[in-house]
Amino acid sequence: YCDMQWAGDQLDMFFDISRRGSSVSTELRAGLTSFLTLSYLLLVNPQVLAKAGLNAEDVVTSMCLSCGIPTLISGIFGNLPFVMAPGLGLSAYLTYGLVLKKIMTWQESMGCILIAGLIMGFLSVTDLVTKSMKYVPGHIKLATIIGIGLLLATIGFEAAGVIVDGQLSDTIATAAAWPTWAALAGVMVIAVLN
Repeated sequence: YCDMQWAGDQLDMFFDISRRGSSVSTELRAGLTSFLTLSYLLLVNPQVLAKAGLNAEDVVTSMCLSCGIPTLISGIFGNLPFVMAPGLGLSAYLTYGLVLKKIMTWQESMGCILIAGLIMGFLSVTDLVTKSMKYVPGHIKLATIIGIGLLLATIGFEAAGVIVDGQLSDTIATAAAWPTWAALAGVMVIAVLN
């Protein structure tokens, strides 16, 4: 118990937890909640990017590294309790919007992501992101979020068998469609809980 108390005190001193009105146990629960909230990415993102031709095991490894390293940097050097993770929207756009439509290969699209990341890094360091976002109208920001959400919902409905080849499934009313109904029931539970 004494070692646990000492460790908690050290965390509290390093991160100024008490001064911010929190406790070590609250922060540990928040961290666990954040991890569980984002852990679906370790299952879904590799499946999405595998359709674009990437090795799913490599994607899991890169996801763990691209989540863990920036999160540690943010926490240790920035003293900020933020989890950094790649978004599913960009992976879905890469796979379904670029690669499967034969606009780019996955290698070319990864090159574009690298260039965009370098540009965003520069803009973030120079504080130009904050300044430039003041000029983007609110309805454009909202429409972007809604569009990505609809893209992800469409992908989910296709994976669940609700949508087949861009149309509502013909077999949705059969007994064999129980996984589709289970997915729809899950969507309803989420809607009710929100």
